[in-house]
Amino acid sequence: MINSQKKIYIVVITSGIINLALIILVILPLLKTIENNSQALISQKGELLLFEQRKENLENLKKVSETQRENLEKIEHTFVNPEIPIDFIRFLEKTALDSRTSIKISLASEKEEETDFGPTLSFNISLESSFPNFLKFLEKLENAPYLIEILNLNIERLGGETSGNINATLSIRTLTK
Repeated sequence: MINSQKKIYIVVITSGIINLALIILVILPLLKTIENNSQALISQKGELLLFEQRKENLENLKKVSETQRENLEKIEHTFVNPEIPIDFIRFLEKTALDSRTSIKISLASEKEEETDFGPTLSFNISLESSFPNFLKFLEKLENAPYLIEILNLNIERLGGETSGNINATLSIRTLTK
């Protein structure tokens, strides 16, 4: 009977050792692999979320960039090209024509002047028209797409009090690029 009990103990101990070896050699490495794979999966999900957020931010930046590009183009057109102010002079001539005013334009100085707001060009403008047309010209000048400052304004009536015509001299400056 002792022999059979020893055999049972040996079988139980052997099966326990085999189970323990099986746990140590097979199950623990599998658990470790599962844990490593889980960590890698969590890390990859985090990176995926980060990339999706970056993609969304990039798309938003593109939209804002398009909006700002349009605004920058509008701002760029408010400055006069100091080397060739032809567009600005054309604007003045068209404005005078639209308000039925005769105009003579001259550059006040050949060089740009530096102000607190940046470089500027100065112009002297002589106008001849009726007073209401002159006011239309001034209003259009005030609402111009350019950044203009009127430095000096002289108005005199032509032909006495019966004539409604005036002669005006303007000194203006405009910001340049």
